[in-house]
Amino acid sequence: MRKGPLLLMAVVVLGLAGAFHAMGPREVQPRHAGRPLSHWVRRLGKRPGDAEAHQAISQVGTNAIPYLLRWIAYCPRRSSTLISKLNEAGYRVLKRKEPLIEDSAWFQAEGAVVAFRILGPATEPSRPALGRLLASSSGIGPESDVVQRTRSLLLPARNTDLPWLLTLLTNGTTTYPHQTLDLIFSAAPDASPVIPVLVQCLDSTNLFLPAYCAKALGALHREPRIVVPALTRSLNSTNGYTRSQAARSLAEFPTDALPAVSRIRLLLNDPEPLVRSSATNALQCLVPETGQPVQQPL
Repeated sequence: MRKGPLLLMAVVVLGLAGAFHAMGPREVQPRHAGRPLSHWVRRLGKRPGDAEAHQAISQVGTNAIPYLLRWIAYCPRRSSTLISKLNEAGYRVLKRKEPLIEDSAWFQAEGAVVAFRILGPATEPSRPALGRLLASSSGIGPESDVVQRTRSLLLPARNTDLPWLLTLLTNGTTTYPHQTLDLIFSAAPDASPVIPVLVQCLDSTNLFLPAYCAKALGALHREPRIVVPALTRSLNSTNGYTRSQAARSLAEFPTDALPAVSRIRLLLNDPEPLVRSSATNALQCLVPETGQPVQQPL
């Protein structure tokens, strides 16, 4: 059988699957001019300047926000990946200029960002929810779209965001803390009120949070009286990432961290290569006679 008929058969099957997925479970949405909110949001995803859709969102108002938050979090599933590949084949085999099948949920997610901007200041109470969504997204693969959407709405962060951002960082619900830390430093460029919280988070049981906080403390290079002892304690962490980053950050305090040199030397025998190389490089900065820096393992 030739490729063309096979491709068309696949279009029918995946088209039905895609339509079913886009509809999702039946729900009662706010409506405008007889059309559900999702209709107008998808239109914005295709044409952000659609004046009629702008009017619809303005009329629906804040009742749209719970739906927009859910739609922004859309990540393509396997069927969407197949749709993408099928569209690529359509461009190549059938010489089409338009996609064979549209991923309606993707347009809905992109349109939700536009809708948030249309609603403007009325969406302020939803910023913590957007922050939680960002903190739960890795930014890798399909989740990169989620991160891009939420960051576009949250940045630049504001000083008034700090209370909920710091709560998010410390309450144990942050899966990917670097996303939250980026927002925190955007909200507080001087970082002074943040340092005690970063020190507190060095003791977190989150796999990556202590290491990210140690890195931030080294980059800030402030408050050595409280930061250097905290980083020195982190050299004893059971987490290799934390031990490694604590050693590297102590090297950013070449005078104040000298009392930690003996403890860093013990890490030269650490079972993890990453920790050993970080210790070697830290010692090179603190006491240069120890030798040449070594390349960090990948």
